Amino acid sequence: MKVPSKRQSTQRHTLVTGMHLLGPSGPFVKILICYCGNRLGGVSSWSKVSVAGGGDEDTERTGYFRVYKTLTRDGRILRALIDDCTANHPDCKPREGLDLPSMLLHVSGASMSPTVRLVKASDIDVVPVRYVCLSYCWGNTQPNVTTTSRLDSYTAGIDTAEIPETILDAIRVAISMGYQYLWVDAFCIVQDSGPDKIAELGFLRQSYPEGREEQSIHTWHADIYDGTSQAAAAVLEIRSDFSYEDIFDSPIFERGWTFQEALLSPRLVMFFPHGQRPALRCSTHTIQSDGGLATAHPKPLVNLREVEQVVEREREKWGDYDDQSANAEEWVAIVKQYSQRSLTYEADKMPAVMGIVSEWETRFGQGTYWAGLWSATLTKDLIWKSRRDYSPRFAYESYVAPSWSWASRAHPVYYQDLGEINTFEGKSSFEVVSCEVIPAHEDLPNGAIKSAQLTVKCIAELVVLGGFESEYASCAVSSGSVRVQFDDSPRSRDIREAWLLYINDEEPYNNPHGIGIAVAEVDHTDADGPTLYKRVGCFVCEGRGLEGPRRTFTII
Repeated sequence: MKVPSKRQSTQRHTLVTGMHLLGPSGPFVKILICYCGNRLGGVSSWSKVSVAGGGDEDTERTGYFRVYKTLTRDGRILRALIDDCTANHPDCKPREGLDLPSMLLHVSGASMSPTVRLVKASDIDVVPVRYVCLSYCWGNTQPNVTTTSRLDSYTAGIDTAEIPETILDAIRVAISMGYQYLWVDAFCIVQDSGPDKIAELGFLRQSYPEGREEQSIHTWHADIYDGTSQAAAAVLEIRSDFSYEDIFDSPIFERGWTFQEALLSPRLVMFFPHGQRPALRCSTHTIQSDGGLATAHPKPLVNLREVEQVVEREREKWGDYDDQSANAEEWVAIVKQYSQRSLTYEADKMPAVMGIVSEWETRFGQGTYWAGLWSATLTKDLIWKSRRDYSPRFAYESYVAPSWSWASRAHPVYYQDLGEINTFEGKSSFEVVSCEVIPAHEDLPNGAIKSAQLTVKCIAELVVLGGFESEYASCAVSSGSVRVQFDDSPRSRDIREAWLLYINDEEPYNNPHGIGIAVAEVDHTDADGPTLYKRVGCFVCEGRGLEGPRRTFTII
């Protein structure tokens, strides 16, 4: 074998996601392939090499090396695991009626030298259609994406030299696992066509370039060629530093778009950055390609079927278990995790959970979806709180969601234990008069929001907020006193008084007290319409809730 000159590169973290398999009866089986490494496929373990310092140096330099083997072996094993899961795991069955994308990449040939062309899904005469979807960090501007002018030439064939390495990795994985079709946004969406982007976002999601690139680990690569056929047989990787990390510890789990793709996928095929064997995660178990079982995976890698199983187990354990409360608990867990993720574009906040919302409506029935909250559990969903360890804290600079929604915030949020919050069933203390959410695109009702307003009727009291030094305010009210916790840090000096809207009661440690949100009048109230308010925080009463007449508030 011969080894050509070395080339320097950096560790990449990316994600291959959302493999959809169309079964004989029609439903899609969704699989997620997590790719957290520099190369995909089987790799040898890291070997340590020590080199004594030369000359007068009394030091010893340490390095590590390993060889990436071809993808064939792991691909066959992973495909066998997927087929076994599809055939024998009832908990991993998908929901029927999902749509196909408009275009796919047809991939064929050897994994190391593939042939790629763009095809219309409607022209594929193979039934069922099985294809892989790639979700990844674009990095800088992607070259050679599909445009109107390139569309015809790409249907004839795409030069692999024009395809970014991350996408080539996905092509190689798909071929090694025996799949012929791949969906990649950069190639399967006509990038200079607005209508095409909106249509494809309805199918899966819309990706945007992301500026962040992981560059913490530097490596050297050398392709190893077979001396007879001159084909690439393996890749040698040498690096000067190495640390053993948790196989699930990857920056990919910090990105906003990747969250729903894991949650919606019954199956994840995961590739890891430090030589561990690839693994399949489904609703039944997590198993590596060498047969080893991983006893657990982190919360960001669960799927909706696993969430359903949690509710089902609680129902079996407690005969009078309140499904609605259980559903609310799981939803706010989703909110807490998702709010910790980062997005390059704040306008993606609602579109990046649109797929979760559609599935949640079908599976859990929490009423109508209102900008990140649900009508059936609104008296709980409204009581979100800003994480105190983030400062400064503000809402997004541009409009993303109404102030009463957690999605309006550019920082993580959390909820108290919802089991301590009453449901107000049969009571008239809090009433939703109306709620109107206007989407930015009519075809995507659960996506980006143009405007929204919530009108409620409840007991309320006006209070003076006092000084601006603290993120809290203690205020006297007719029933005693309350403690207001503000969403923004530092507090806005323009807000000197607020209305406290009594929404619910909570009883931690059998100590009941009222809770609600604080709202302030906005300065652009329409003179011909109702007075408009925005949320500025939440509050807790020292004792029982507020007293007095009910008032009507329209919150934007």
